[in-house]
Formats: sequence, structure tokens, C-alpha cells
Amino acid sequence: MKKNHLIWILTGLTVIILIAVAALWFYEPAQAPEGPGTDSYTQRLVHLPSSQLFQPSTVGLKAGETAEENITLRTGGEGPGMVHYSVSPRVKAGYPTEEPSWPDGLNISIEPSDFMAYPNETYISTLTVTTTPDLLQGEYVFRLGSHFEGVETGGGWLTVVVN
Repeated sequence: MKKNHLIWILTGLTVIILIAVAALWFYEPAQAPEGPGTDSYTQRLVHLPSSQLFQPSTVGLKAGETAEENITLRTGGEGPGMVHYSVSPRVKAGYPTEEPSWPDGLNISIEPSDFMAYPNETYISTLTVTTTPDLLQGEYVFRLGSHFEGVETGGGWLTVVVN
């Protein structure tokens, strides 16, 4: 009887391993648009129903410098509709009602931040991060919000690393 249980357990594990290998074999990651080629550059893919939003998740620079990155929206069948991007500082954990403060010496803008988007098109906005020479070194975390009219509010986190 014990031998039969062992055979069933080994058969079950073999089937699970085969399913996992088959899933990995057919997995194809989404292709992100090319970044500016810096080591500190990463992008995050945010899925809307059939649209894709590529946005940087990390921007590294030194105090007193300016960095620019692309935010790319590829619309699917959605639209037409207004797109709105926003940037806000992260609220501290445990203080959800506290008004987040913007760090002195750091500015983030997106151009264009409001535009009309049509189905099956690609739109590129420029995210600009500007720092003053007296900005303290460290990591600053912000929420990049995106809203595609009539579809979904999305976005992600942006970490600005000042060296």
C-alpha cells in the first residue's frame, strides 16, 4: 500500500513540474520601449484593459542636474479620450490624512500632461526631474498617476535617487 502512495506522489510531482516547464516555455515578456541607455534607468509596464503605459520607475541623478525620461502610452481599442498625468509625493505610512510635502530643491514635470488619445496610437510625454545643488542626497518617492478618460486610473511609483 505504501508503495502505491509513493508512486502517486511522484507522478503528481512530475505532472506539476511538466506544467511549470511548459508555462515557462511559452512565456513571452512584454517589450518595453528603449530607455536612454543609463544603468540607473528602469521602466515599469502598467496594463490598462488593452493599452500599455511604460513609465520610468527609477531616475538617478546628482544634485544640481536635470534628467529626462519618456512616458509612453500605447492605446489599444480605447478612446478617444483625455489622458491626464500627475505627480504627487508619497504619503508616509500610518499617516494617510497627512498632506504630503514636496522636497525643497526638487521639481518633477510631465509634458504634455494632458492630451486627447485615440485608439491604436502611441503617445510619448517627457518626464523632467530637476534638482538644485543644495538638495540632500537620498531617495525620494513619488506617485505617478495616469487617468485615461472612461477607462481606468493607473500609474505607478517613481523613485528619484540623488547621489
